[in-house]
Amino acid sequence: MKKFNIFSLLAVMVLAAMTSCSPDDMPQITKLVPPELNELATPAIDGTSTVYTFNWDAAKFYMDGNSQSTSVGSYEYQGIQYTLQGDLAGNEFANPVTFGSTVGKNYLAIAYEDIAKVMMQNFGMERSFDETSDADLEFRLLATYGSNESTSVLSNVIAVPFTLTTIPPVTGDKGKFYICDLAGWGDVALYAWPEGGSMPGWPGLLSTGTTSKNGKTYYEFTLSDEYYGAALNYIANNNNGGQQIDLMSDFTMGEEDVYVTVFINEFGELAYQIDEDPAPKLFVNSALGWSDYSMYVWAGSGDVEAGWPGVHYTTVITINGETWYEFDMPRAYSKTASTNWIINDNGGGSQCDLMQGYTFDHDTFVRIAADGSFTLSNGPVLNDENQFTVYASIDDSGWTSLSFYVWGDLGELCGGWPGVAASGPFTINGTSYYYHTFTANVPVNVIPNNSGAGSQSPDINGNSDIIIKIASDNSYEVVKTF
Repeated sequence: MKKFNIFSLLAVMVLAAMTSCSPDDMPQITKLVPPELNELATPAIDGTSTVYTFNWDAAKFYMDGNSQSTSVGSYEYQGIQYTLQGDLAGNEFANPVTFGSTVGKNYLAIAYEDIAKVMMQNFGMERSFDETSDADLEFRLLATYGSNESTSVLSNVIAVPFTLTTIPPVTGDKGKFYICDLAGWGDVALYAWPEGGSMPGWPGLLSTGTTSKNGKTYYEFTLSDEYYGAALNYIANNNNGGQQIDLMSDFTMGEEDVYVTVFINEFGELAYQIDEDPAPKLFVNSALGWSDYSMYVWAGSGDVEAGWPGVHYTTVITINGETWYEFDMPRAYSKTASTNWIINDNGGGSQCDLMQGYTFDHDTFVRIAADGSFTLSNGPVLNDENQFTVYASIDDSGWTSLSFYVWGDLGELCGGWPGVAASGPFTINGTSYYYHTFTANVPVNVIPNNSGAGSQSPDINGNSDIIIKIASDNSYEVVKTF
């Protein structure tokens, strides 16, 4: 459908008036021809095409009655900007929305998803998994002469039906969103727009709990289906408390978890960073006597990822004088529940069954005895009941080194202050830990300190393996005891 626009005639009359009162030596536009917007090659915008191309016959701006180029500028492509405007049919372009613009061309290619975003953001359309929504649109062009911004002309109008397609369901694993609050908010909400389906309005989703990862505490957000498979804009806020920060724009959630830290930067402004989400690692200490090691994992009726003999160890490290084989397990292994593990000599003919129905969601230390029996732990725990190890992270403390001073009924086990220097570091769940092993058959007092440089943590009382994190105020958090 095409409509004649009276604005074209008005523009000519205005231009004529402008010419009559301009100095004779200034080139003037004395005539113009509006662009002619052609019908779309496709009858409707409904997602059946990736890109929709709008094309038109060029507008013409004549200089001082000439029909050819002049030294000032051309009447055709050069200097003309075309802006594609749209509105709901029947609105008479009362509040036109821009879908795109170009300079010096007579076509504009726009992806379906970009058109869909405009419709959701400006016309209140919602997207869901189970139904489509429709609207009748009208489009027109605004042609503006580049050297005279006040001179513009409108094209004819074309009508095109629009369908907002459903979001394709996401199969398989779905990632979660995690936010670490280092801005002092005390409460965090996650808002995403444009909204649709069961996506809540401002301030958005509330946290379903917290989790520790890489030495940080994150608020965890469980997303409904509408958050997946569509490009959304995310905003973190302090649960409608007056502070907010824009996060990722046009971001599509998929299978991977997303970790974000919100903090105050050096300029006193809210800022954020996307944190790395390393896959858990596997550490194996073996008394089997093999010369090589691979780990095969299966679930259900097939391989989790790698076929037999599985994933080969990456490197060999020494902790407390013991040899540990370190495996960099791909993300698929931590994304699959109830897995079954078989260690083997890299396909050489020997194998040993390990964990059955196991969910590998954190760094795991496996100690295998000569008879094939094994134990699991979250750290390299020693077998000797008269020995224990303290593992301490100083990543958040501001300390540059770590020593342990030990006192109690057995005296100063590691000499006078500041005690013995810690060994390490090695990494568990992305956090670096220093450590030392003590021999004590009764509880003792261990004081972590920054090697006598003036800072120390409260005493650790006991004689069991323990993992701690030392904070900036010199206090410590117990991560795990054994």
